[in-house]
Amino acid sequence: MQMYMQQADQSEQTFCFDAFTFHIQRRLVTEQGQPLRLGSRALDILQLLLENAGRVVSKEQLIAYVWPNSIVEEINLRVHIAALRRALRDGKDGRRYIITVPQRGYSFVAEGIMQAADADQSSGSEPERALIAASTTESGYQLPVNAAGIEGRDAVVEELVQRLLVHRLVTLTGPGGVGKSCTALLVAERVREVYQQQICMIDFSEQQDPVAVATLLSRQLGLEISRHPHAEHQQPRLLIFDNCEGQLDFCADMAESLLKSVPLLSILVTSGEALRIDGEYVQVLQPLAYPQQAEKHEQLLSFPAVRLLVKRIQARQQDFTLNAANAPLLCEICRRLDGMPLALELAAFHSEAYGLQGLCQQLDEHFAFLQLERRAASHRHQSLQAVLCSGYGNLTELERVCLNRLGVFRTVFTLNVALKVLSSRQLTDDAIVGALTGLVAKSLVQVDALGGIARYRLLHATRAFALEQLQQKGELAVMQRRYAEVSCQAFRKEEVTQEVSYWRSVQLS
Repeated sequence: MQMYMQQADQSEQTFCFDAFTFHIQRRLVTEQGQPLRLGSRALDILQLLLENAGRVVSKEQLIAYVWPNSIVEEINLRVHIAALRRALRDGKDGRRYIITVPQRGYSFVAEGIMQAADADQSSGSEPERALIAASTTESGYQLPVNAAGIEGRDAVVEELVQRLLVHRLVTLTGPGGVGKSCTALLVAERVREVYQQQICMIDFSEQQDPVAVATLLSRQLGLEISRHPHAEHQQPRLLIFDNCEGQLDFCADMAESLLKSVPLLSILVTSGEALRIDGEYVQVLQPLAYPQQAEKHEQLLSFPAVRLLVKRIQARQQDFTLNAANAPLLCEICRRLDGMPLALELAAFHSEAYGLQGLCQQLDEHFAFLQLERRAASHRHQSLQAVLCSGYGNLTELERVCLNRLGVFRTVFTLNVALKVLSSRQLTDDAIVGALTGLVAKSLVQVDALGGIARYRLLHATRAFALEQLQQKGELAVMQRRYAEVSCQAFRKEEVTQEVSYWRSVQLS
């Protein structure tokens, strides 16, 4: 997304974003030269939001600006905001311009803010866009707005802040949808004064061209990117490499080269997988804590997963309250979604349509829940399916086969049991071990090593996705039968494993 502000001539100022141009003095918004039909109130709202791009403008500020001498209800503001969004096709094809910040107001947002070169506008044509990076402020602080806010990350943010003071390269890993990017933005907010606000973020899920990335770094950080990059100005800077898992080798090479050549540069990385280069400190971001057993409903808000779910539902249903009646359903949703922030956001987004009971039923229908969508600035965060497809695309063929087959495990499993279920003439034990190691490294399989024994598991959404892939390949019935046979053999031999405990609980229920 591109946004820039330029002076067309001595008298007219314009704002441009994507295909739109807002001519302030002429009170005109055009799309590729064609005028849009917008009322004066909507234009006032758009102007104030653009003048404060990246910041939250309260509802009170907007009302006072648009209706300075009148007393109006908030519904009037919402009507004009809705009209403005429709005119801009906000939310269509991944576009996101105006977001609602619950309990606060509205913000005009644009990921990866860019600046265009000046062009002659006397003919009325749209300016020719130049893809060069621009600072959003003179200080160089260039980050997207972390508008939604997150829960339960205070401790890990503090830990990362401390680590950045010691390590020049810190990587935050974890499964897709766990909130790595949001957490990185919170860290950036905390350290902006340490780095004299010289911070910028590059989203590698959006930037596929290495040359474009080099240009961004050169423009934004004052770096000359070459075989031997060096900084033009020696001052502390923080660079955030976001969503690196799709371009891991390139990101690792770039980070290593920059850190060797720019002494006062630090890099914070978010990725499903560590870069694995010298000097890297890796922090695994865990899902939000949720109740593992029955709790009194008065105590549930002490769990960040429940707190996030309730807040997001209340943003859509203002009369919603946590009580003894809905507490068990809320806990079940948090448990079934493993406390994953994106999954909880999606559940809350659809809570009004399905109700809590309906959401639980959707979770029982694995494939259906993966398809639930919401509007999001990034396509890959619009559904769990999109997030998992993105990670799945980074796997080797062998890793994909193993992940698909691991979907039959309904709870934790050991390496020994996995080998028995997955192995075949074409899939040797060594190959399975290598693939499982890769899946753990890429955050698609979770591992705990309590008591010296590694126990593996798939998150609920990951398992649902794996089962879907297995079904599409026609292997689901075969793998389920093999899983049942191995479990029955273990049961007969009285092998005490988590899988046996599960099957026994099924038999007794």
